[in-house]
Amino acid sequence: MTSIKRIVITSLGNPGQYRDTYHSIGHIALEALQKSLTHDQPPFTPEKIGSQYTLASVGPRITLWQSPSVMNYSGKWLNRAFTSYVKDNDLQLTDTALIVVHDELEAELGAIKTRAWGQSPRGHNGVKSLHESMRCRNYPWARLAVGTGRPSSRANHAVSEFVLSKVTNRCRSVIEETAPHGIFQAVTALVEGWEQEPAPKLEERGGPGGYLCIDWITTLR
Repeated sequence: MTSIKRIVITSLGNPGQYRDTYHSIGHIALEALQKSLTHDQPPFTPEKIGSQYTLASVGPRITLWQSPSVMNYSGKWLNRAFTSYVKDNDLQLTDTALIVVHDELEAELGAIKTRAWGQSPRGHNGVKSLHESMRCRNYPWARLAVGTGRPSSRANHAVSEFVLSKVTNRCRSVIEETAPHGIFQAVTALVEGWEQEPAPKLEERGGPGGYLCIDWITTLR
């Protein structure tokens, strides 16, 4: 039986002037998640991880990172950061869960969708970078896609303008209200699945078909 000792949840996005855009909505979702957890999960503070300073919240079992990298090169940073984390904490790749939170155009605003690590990136350059740098070999890795909705036009320029536009106050409120609960459910289901015997092969079966109604705090503490 596999025991998941630590859970690392990392959001993808862009730094600087593009931090508050739809492409960086994973950061907004992760910040909302941190605020919804118990007092055991400290506020985000700058820490040097993977050779770069990033916002991190390190709890007794759950670690949250906001990727400091430009979206298209996220994989290189996360590979360095996660490899160092596992080594420095005397862990194994098989007992350390890695869950990446990112935006997705095809899902409605605020929806949380579980994706197998190796599932199609659907044109998402950040996910493509993950696939190039970190190949999952039945490790407890998965992705959570946060829906942004998409513009009415499917033209490339319209999509690019949308994902790099600033998130409206209304959309931010929706994410902050809905994302924590959705992420709670998704991570709970993933962790329970990974701790079952035999361990699920997510990259082959495309991830769990639904979420289990299990208390988040009890399961993840």
